[in-house]
Amino acid sequence: MKQDERAIEGIPYQLLIISAVIGLTLPVVYSTWEYYDTRSTIQKVRDEVNFIGQKSEQLFIRGEGNRDTIDIDIDGGLFTDIIYVKFGNVEVGDHTTPYHWVVWQVGRNHEDFFIMPRNIPLVPYEGEDRMDEMILSNGKHELRLTCVFGDLDGDQSRYIKVEKI
Repeated sequence: MKQDERAIEGIPYQLLIISAVIGLTLPVVYSTWEYYDTRSTIQKVRDEVNFIGQKSEQLFIRGEGNRDTIDIDIDGGLFTDIIYVKFGNVEVGDHTTPYHWVVWQVGRNHEDFFIMPRNIPLVPYEGEDRMDEMILSNGKHELRLTCVFGDLDGDQSRYIKVEKI
């Protein structure tokens, strides 16, 4: 049989070229996927928080005693985790946010907030006990929202009582 020396040299050379192309393009492809995943996860959290805001506004307008149970899905993306979604008197840095703010952090670097429509206060409860803040992490959550009238930091006013179920 006749020996073809190009066959031995040809395959490693082609593998070298293929691995060089993959090595040069993979970081670009990965960073593009990560960027897209981060942006879509941020939008998903905004949509869920906005949904809480819409339901709270409906209950607030209907008045005291009205309640609704909602399902919230705040799963992270493929590359991006949802660190937290907090509401109540949330400590952010050196100060505390008012009850009508919702604060969240997605990934390592993106922290944002949402102000409830009509500045409706969301007050977290566990059973009958008022909590300073409620923290939702990755996953599905069922929340009961109830419009109540009562003492809110020394003022008698309406607010939305939020309970995890």
